[in-house]
Order: sequence, then structure tokens, then C-alpha cells
Amino acid sequence: MQTYVVSILYISIIILFLECYTVFKNMKSKLHQYLFFCCVAMLVNNIGYLLGIQSTSLESRVLAVKFSYAGRVWIAYTLFMFAIELCQVNFPRIAKEVLLFMHASIYISVLTVGKHCLYYTWVESVYENGILVLKHGCGIFYHILMFMQMLYIIFGFYMLFSTYRILKNPITKKCFRTVILAILSLSIFYIIQITHILPISRVFDISVIGNIVLVIFLYVAIVRCNLLSLIEMAKDYIIDGLTEGIIAVDTEGKVKYYNKLALKIFPEIIEPNADLPSALTEAITSDNEYTFDNRIYVIEKNVLQNDYCVVGDIYVLVDATDLKEKEYKLKADAQLYQLAAKTMKERLLLAEEFVKQDRKLRHDRRHFEALLMTLLQDGNVDEAKKYLSEQLAEEPGTIKRYCDNTTINVALMFYVNVAEKNNISVETNISIPATISMDDLHLGIVMANLLENAINACKNVPEDKRFIHIKAVYKEQLLLEIENSCVSKVPLNEKGYPFSNEVGHGIGTQSVLSFVEETGGFIQYETNDNSFKVRMILN
Repeated sequence: MQTYVVSILYISIIILFLECYTVFKNMKSKLHQYLFFCCVAMLVNNIGYLLGIQSTSLESRVLAVKFSYAGRVWIAYTLFMFAIELCQVNFPRIAKEVLLFMHASIYISVLTVGKHCLYYTWVESVYENGILVLKHGCGIFYHILMFMQMLYIIFGFYMLFSTYRILKNPITKKCFRTVILAILSLSIFYIIQITHILPISRVFDISVIGNIVLVIFLYVAIVRCNLLSLIEMAKDYIIDGLTEGIIAVDTEGKVKYYNKLALKIFPEIIEPNADLPSALTEAITSDNEYTFDNRIYVIEKNVLQNDYCVVGDIYVLVDATDLKEKEYKLKADAQLYQLAAKTMKERLLLAEEFVKQDRKLRHDRRHFEALLMTLLQDGNVDEAKKYLSEQLAEEPGTIKRYCDNTTINVALMFYVNVAEKNNISVETNISIPATISMDDLHLGIVMANLLENAINACKNVPEDKRFIHIKAVYKEQLLLEIENSCVSKVPLNEKGYPFSNEVGHGIGTQSVLSFVEETGGFIQYETNDNSFKVRMILN
């Protein structure tokens, strides 16, 4: 029996040496490095095991085991790291360092066997079927290594099968199948060895045969599946790394290819011969935009064709979130400046009208006072009282002053006047000084925007229930609160801001939010069935 075992080991060593040479000659990436180290580890393990089979004493047998473990302790680790690179899994660096430390510690415990009970609690050698077999007791480090190797098998297969399930390229899938079969074969032989299901495993370490089978499968993967060049896998890796989603369909509209981002956005395309997602087709027919996870994607469609005919279509989802946000901001700024020009003109006209009224009032008062003095000097007291009563009844109201800040006051005068003309009850509590830390013109525009929205909302409410409450207090910061009546609960988005699906609407809200952001302030919207409130704190 020893002759057969030795022959098998010599054959495995020759094959492993050739594979080490082949991998080293073509080594270009971490994937190849881990494959090379795995082959070297198996080569060292088999050489050490061969030396152990041919040993004639306990000392030489133990020494061969120590040499063998210089490779054996690293086989599962390098194979696991090979699977990680193959599946393109982001494995934390700290985890790699911890595993390296644990394997190094285990090998040190093997090197120092006989001085402690960490790996082997006891050792002895006996001849069975002409082979010198090392008997031993299992220490804690031995069990730790067995446990780690089982974890490698479980998580390794989980990664391989998960990745295989989403692969599209036939060549890549064939390569994965070969690698999975290789690792599966090694795992089966390893499990048989540690469980001793077969009696021969008590005499001969049949995981060595698993190493040979693994090497054969990997050699097939290298020669037949182009494992070392990985041209097709590299293409998939590059496409999966794009910030755009890619979906390719055939002429019947069946999905034939996609990358990771597309799968994340449309999980249903993982099914074989899946149709183009309905959400995608709806987006194409509407505005060629699709929103996912707070990102805005613009959809581009191109025809796929070879030299002879059309073979399908490719859809590219381009992340245009930043561009769209800039576009919205430009629209908001344009709307803001347009509103500023409009409201400034209206407020100037209003101010001019108030000045004219004030001049006329003072002019009429001078004539009124002169006539009143004449009547009194002539002793016509009753006539003077009558004239005074008539004049007081006809005199227009004085200009309303809501606060000391002229710009804000003009905006409030204009919109309160508009509200009252629409039979809206307005209550104000305003305390804003003449000089404030922020741009009062911009603040006036924002307040005008909010008040205009409030007036428009009140117009839909029965006249006896219309109201607007305005509160503004300035003490280093400005607290502004505007509440108005409304006919129904105003919808808010996930950020708590009001929104509208109507084209052209929502720009005013964007301009308000932009001003709040510029001042480093805070804004909050509250809504219920019959009222709407906006509260702002501005710096």
C-alpha cells in the first residue's frame, strides 16, 4: 500500500510544480497571486506528507509534519482569498490581517509541538498496513483550525454560488462552474478525512487526493476557460464598476445582460428571460427619467446591431442627480429673480401710491385747518364741529407700519392689502429692526413668496374660514412663522417639504429652501386637514 501512496504523492507533486510554474508565469493580479500561493501551499503540504510516509521514527515523522504544515495551514486561507477575489467581494483589510495572525499562530503552535498541548496534546507513531502513522490528541489550536476551515468552506461556497447566479457571460459561468467543482471536490475529501467516514482515512490522509483533484480542475480552468487571462471576467468587472446602469435586451424585449447597478435598481431582471421592467418603459414614454434611492437617472436607449442586422437594444441609466439639482437651482434662482423684479415693481408702485396719498392728505389737512381756524375765529362753533365730523369721516387711514425695516414693511403692506381684498383675516405680530444680519431684500422676497402661497391657498377656503397669521421676531436670529387656512392636508415629501407634480410648480419652495440653506437656517412645515404652517429660523 505504501508504494501506491508514494506514487500518488509523487504524481501530485509533479502536477503541482507544473501548475505553480504556469500560474507564476502568467501572474498579473491578486487573483493569480492567491492561486499561486494556494498551489505552493499544497505543494509544500504534499512534499511534507511524502517525507512523513517515508520516515522511520517518531522524531522524523513529527519533523515531516512540521514541514507539511508550513503549507497545510495556509491551503484553506489562500483558497478562500482566491474565491473572494474571483467573486469581487470587498473583504475588510483588518479581517485579512486577523486571519493571517491566527494562521501564523497556529503554525507556530505546530512548530513547537512537544513543548505544549496547544495543537497536539500527545503524539505517538504506529505502523498500520506498512505505513508509519502518527497518532495524536487534538488540542485547542487543532480544533480552531478545523473550525476555521469549515467556515471557509461555507462562506466560500456562498460567495461562489451567489456570484454565479448573477453572471451573464457564458465563458465566465463555465469558469465559475469549474472552480466550484474543484473546491467542492477538495471539501468532500477534507470532510471525509476529519470525520473518518472511510476507514482508509485513519491510515492515509485522503485530503491529499482532494488536492490532486483540485489541481486537475484548476488546470482545466486555466487551459480551457482562460482563468489566468480572465478577459471576459475583466469586462464584467469594468462594466459592473460603472456609475451607469446597463441593460441589454434582444429583439423580443427579453433581458440578456445587465450590470450590478441595473440589478440593484430593477431586481426583477435577475429572472431568466425577464422582460424589460415596466417602470423603465413607463419612464421612457414619459420624461426619460427614473428616480431610485434619491438619485435621478436619465435613460438613454441605443440600438444594438452587428454587420448584418439589429440584435436588440441597450438601455443606459446615467446618474444625472448633480446636473438635475443644478438645473433646479438655476430655475429656482431665475424664478426668484423674476419674482423679485415683479414684487419690487409692485411694491414701488404701492409705495408711490402711499406717498401720493400722504402728500394729498397733508395738503388737504392744511386747507382744513385754515378753514377750521376761520370758523372758530368768527364764532361759528357749531359749523366748525359739523365740518370737523365730516372731515374725520372722509379721511383715509394712515399708512400701516408693521415693523421698522422698510423693505419688509413694504412687502407686508402689499400682501396684507391683497389678503384683505380677498376677505382673508390677517393677524400680525412683527418685530424686525431696521438693520438685520441677513439680506433684507432677499428676506422680503421669501416672505412675499410665502404670503402669496398662503393667499392662494386661502382663496379655496370659504370666506368665513379664511385666515393668515404672521409672526416674526428678530433677536440675533429671525423666527418667522406663517400659518394659513387650507381646504385639505398639503402633501409633504420624504424630507418634510411640500411638493407638486404640476409642471412649473415647486420653484417657489426651492427658492425658499435655497435662502434657508444660504443663511444656515432651519425650516419646518406642519400640515393638517384645515391649516398649513411654515416655521423658519434664519441666522
